[in-house]
Amino acid sequence: MAVDQETAEPLVKLAISKCPGQTLSIGIPATNKAAIELCRSLAFEVRPKSHRMIWGEDQGAGDANCIFGIASGATG
Repeated sequence: MAVDQETAEPLVKLAISKCPGQTLSIGIPATNKAAIELCRSLAFEVRPKSHRMIWGEDQGAGDANCIFGIASGATG
């Protein structure tokens, strides 16, 4: 989570640096254009998208424009 691309970039770069030689996947909400731009600039490629789902009443999942990476779909 980050308020903008400038804040997210060093965090994403730090996460990448902790995984040398590994293939990484980052889930990004399709509506977060800044996150998509950031990941493309770091040589990530777009793959088929997944869907975020909710069971029960939607109590707000937060601002998707602040989500710059979902490391595991299992944890939301």
